[in-house]
Amino acid sequence: MIFEQLRQRALEACAHVLLEVGMTPSCAYAQVGGAIGLALTPQGEGALKPLPDSALALLEASSAYEPYIRASALSVINALFAYRRSTLDYDYAPDMRVLLSQKILEATDAHSRIVIIGNLKPVVMKLRQQGRCVEVFCRSANNPAEGVYNDIFEYEAAMNADVLLITGAALIGSSVDALIAMSPKAQMRILAGFSAGVDPLWLKSSGITHLCSVHVTPEIVSKLMRNDFESVFRPPPKTPT
Repeated sequence: MIFEQLRQRALEACAHVLLEVGMTPSCAYAQVGGAIGLALTPQGEGALKPLPDSALALLEASSAYEPYIRASALSVINALFAYRRSTLDYDYAPDMRVLLSQKILEATDAHSRIVIIGNLKPVVMKLRQQGRCVEVFCRSANNPAEGVYNDIFEYEAAMNADVLLITGAALIGSSVDALIAMSPKAQMRILAGFSAGVDPLWLKSSGITHLCSVHVTPEIVSKLMRNDFESVFRPPPKTPT
């Protein structure tokens, strides 16, 4: 399982750094140095529970089938890469959603079948505006008339996908493994979103071909704690001249 592989890599890595962890109803976060890792918490999957008192204990506990503990462990996994990434020369795009749409458009045409797990609405809208065939599968907000279906059908759709875009939150369970196995035709399998800040080296040979996530700052964590997701991508106001 991909999560277990990531967990084992993180157990090795976190022995060498000091991590702080926290959780809100909307997101789990971890910090090492000035670097922050984030994972969205599952909604409607039980009650919040106290976290283990260290990142190491948290990772050890995350082998259990506890969605909130898994989400917290994923934030630690993402923080470890954020810390390593801070030492590298990375060129950050201003908007994850714009970059993601652009890369998918470059790799597809009107005959390509694009399957999205999790409703990334601005990406879906942009792809459809450019004439792409997009099917969306998510747990809530189903609307078949608009091509948004219940996620019980996602594996059937994945079988014929040319591009498979999966929310990073799927990493806390085993559905991401199943989606990879059930998408033999996919030339691109993308993990995207706030929870997809994983070290690409740790996903080598996993079947995931691309990652697209957010460079997390304290301001972003503060916005997500207030459930203010949209303003994360809103450009800052212009300074009066």
